[in-house]
Amino acid sequence: MRGFKDHATKHYPKHYQLRLKQKVWKARKNDYCNGDTKRHKILVDLLLDFKRLYHKKQSNIALMHYVENSHDSNDHLHWLDDDILYFLNAGINENLFDSTILFLYSDHGSRFNKKRSSQRYLEERLPFFSVYLPDKFMKNNQDKLENFKNNLNKLTSPFDIYATVRDVTCLERDRKDDRKRSISLFDSISKFRSCEDIGIAEHFCSCVKDWKFQDFNSEIISKSIKFAIESINKITSENRNLCRELSLKDTISAEKFSKSSGSLYRVSFITAPNNGIYETIVYENKHDNFEFSSDLFSIKSKMDISRIDSYGEQPKCVAKFGSNPGLLLDLRKFCYCYS
Repeated sequence: MRGFKDHATKHYPKHYQLRLKQKVWKARKNDYCNGDTKRHKILVDLLLDFKRLYHKKQSNIALMHYVENSHDSNDHLHWLDDDILYFLNAGINENLFDSTILFLYSDHGSRFNKKRSSQRYLEERLPFFSVYLPDKFMKNNQDKLENFKNNLNKLTSPFDIYATVRDVTCLERDRKDDRKRSISLFDSISKFRSCEDIGIAEHFCSCVKDWKFQDFNSEIISKSIKFAIESINKITSENRNLCRELSLKDTISAEKFSKSSGSLYRVSFITAPNNGIYETIVYENKHDNFEFSSDLFSIKSKMDISRIDSYGEQPKCVAKFGSNPGLLLDLRKFCYCYS
């Protein structure tokens, strides 16, 4: 397996999934099936068979991600309900989870659709995360269980889930200098933890702060949005033969958060001619370590500029450069092709 020094898995369905993806593209339709079976059910059944095969033989770990029913829309997400419920019931009724800690999660909510617009930035930033703990583990680890319960309403991140997996699989703990941002959910986590403490950028921080709504027509808001659009155009500038320059069409919202180091402006706006809806945090003052910076404003990086509507086929001209997938990754939110 590419990227691993030693063979990392006993079962690896990626080759099957890639072949299936080619089949879907070739058919130019997507009914979410392979033959008469829903594709998600094939993978759920595979995971259940894995547990049945190994749960009495040896320690095991399984990791499965499935995005097809929910990546672009939530319309087909409910199709998973019955099969996920069957998997959970079978695991419990057949005692497959007696020595298993089960994580069931999604990495984030909708990034673009009407719900994203109404739920604002929290929809994009808050994942769903649930944990099943077997009775034997809870009985034998009262201290860990108490810490776990106390951590429910504290700031945590995927770094902590990584530490938790290492904890329960008895792997070596992380280095001491990583402990601040990578703490097992079974250890005590400080209630005073901040996004800055654990490396979460301000743009992706879900902690509620004292943001104040601002007048769209104020000079500072107009200038901050202008800087944001200039930053977007800077991203596409090296491919101006492919991507059109954008301009402001309308302002959706503007908020301000004051810090001792300077104010932050969270702005949402629509650009022309692509009708793209963007949201970003613009920092007051110059920050030399940021990707975009002027004498008045700064934006940390292109990753801190969210597009909250679907770009669809707009960046199709850069998608043609298959030999350079990084180009599409960098430009897809921002490029509006000439044709």
